[in-house]
Amino acid sequence: MTVASCSRSPTQPDPTPQPIQVTGISPAVGSTQGGTPVTITGSGFAAGASVTIGGVAATSVAVSSATTLTAVAGPHSAGTGDVLVSHQGRQGTLANAFTYVVPSAAPNAPPAIDDLLVQGGRPDQPAFMADLGETLAVNGTVTDAETAVDALTYEWTATAGSFTGTGAAVTWRAPETLPSTPVTVSLTLTVVERYLEFDDRNVPVPREHRLAVSRDVRVHNSIEEVATKARNFLLAFSDSSVPTSQVMRDFSPNCSGTADETFDVDRNRCTFIINDFFVGDATTTVAFGGTCPFRNRRADACAVVPVRWESTVRDEANSCPLNEVTLTPGARETAEGLDQVTAVYEAGEWRLCGSDFLPSNAHPTRFKRE
Repeated sequence: MTVASCSRSPTQPDPTPQPIQVTGISPAVGSTQGGTPVTITGSGFAAGASVTIGGVAATSVAVSSATTLTAVAGPHSAGTGDVLVSHQGRQGTLANAFTYVVPSAAPNAPPAIDDLLVQGGRPDQPAFMADLGETLAVNGTVTDAETAVDALTYEWTATAGSFTGTGAAVTWRAPETLPSTPVTVSLTLTVVERYLEFDDRNVPVPREHRLAVSRDVRVHNSIEEVATKARNFLLAFSDSSVPTSQVMRDFSPNCSGTADETFDVDRNRCTFIINDFFVGDATTTVAFGGTCPFRNRRADACAVVPVRWESTVRDEANSCPLNEVTLTPGARETAEGLDQVTAVYEAGEWRLCGSDFLPSNAHPTRFKRE
């Protein structure tokens, strides 16, 4: 005898409806005017389901499967709204899942970088100048007509060194070492504005503006650079065969001390032959707009170098128009002491500005200006 089973056939539908769950909506942004087509995902969807977005009934609802349906968002004021799917007393909600945005009638204008300043922290330090390992403040001044400046994205890059911080104001640390200096390092700020445009179906289309501005920073080893130029000047001066123009090659034409030193070198070349010399290591100090100790010379840096020169008075010394005293041709003179070479920072370079010799021997010498 055959006994009929009361169990449900695997092919029969489950008479108990599944609960509705809403897990996503795409796109998640639409126009306040309505008309944005959306796709809603979840579970428990069935033909005849209805949809509201922000409490406003959506139109053209079409259930593709138990997990996907499509609809068209209705008009709504700007802001976020819940997405609700209901069917025969069942409903599922995804809170604050859709954002209504007012479409702009005018094209979105890109942001503007009005200024980019790179400044060290030492008193009177020139902008866009750094020493090895120095940390500088970097500030971008940015404006945008549509987006708040703190909502923009700021990307900082440099050809050397490293940045710390985010936003429009960061710090940049110069490299600790470089093969040689000075070196120009380029710092770049890229400002990114991300926004939406709505196409003719009121579907939001992601867009972005990217604007980049660069500034060059001169990275120095100031102590070493000033010391080297000071010693090179004194070494060239100590060779009587080197013409004055070559001796003065690292001096700034904007310093009054340059003319004085040119006069001294010309007078020396006419009056003396240097037979032997010593130029020691420089002790260098950098203080922008400071005062060097010998004769209170104003400068951005000063290098003090121990020196000694042994020279012979030329036969034609008394015919030199630059001399004011009578000399003994063939006489030997020795000058020993300290030479202070001053320097200024201009146009991204260290330039020499003047030279003062302080003799250590008991009697003043005519060898160089005192």
